[in-house]
Amino acid sequence: MALKNKIKELESEVDRLDELRKTINDEVLKAQKDASELRQKAQEDAKKIVEDAKNQAASENQSLVYQNDTLKNDYQRLKTQVADFRYKIRAKLQKQIDSLDDNTWQYYLDAATNVERIYPSDGGEPIPTASLPTVDNKGQSGVNLEHDKDADKVPLSTSQPENDQENTNDSDVTIVFPDDYKDHN
Repeated sequence: MALKNKIKELESEVDRLDELRKTINDEVLKAQKDASELRQKAQEDAKKIVEDAKNQAASENQSLVYQNDTLKNDYQRLKTQVADFRYKIRAKLQKQIDSLDDNTWQYYLDAATNVERIYPSDGGEPIPTASLPTVDNKGQSGVNLEHDKDADKVPLSTSQPENDQENTNDSDVTIVFPDDYKDHN
């Protein structure tokens, strides 16, 4: 009996161990399945992360390419503007240099400093008007600036008068400009 009990005990121990083995196998299979699912999910997540990173990199690359193109265009535009500015400044400076070579600069200097001078025709040094003697012109200049409308109107002719030699006194010459001469044309 003791042997039968021992066999029964051993058989029940074998059943219990089989049950335990089966439970462990089920747990191992379940763990493998979970690990496989986790691995697959991790791979999918990794692919998604890589894809997102590629998309972000492509977007940033496109943005950088756009910025680079914009900077290149701005640089070219700026280069053109600088060249235009330099050309204009050179032209203005050349104009100023040319005006310094011109004889009229002294007139402008005198006008800016309110100095009155007379410039000799021989190109000599200018003479300040303050150093010139004053001329008194209190009398009449001898030029008749008024026109007498009732005076006889003498037409102008190109022929010379016969008594040219008798009329040598130029101080008595009066020039008449008739107002109604325009009406005869």
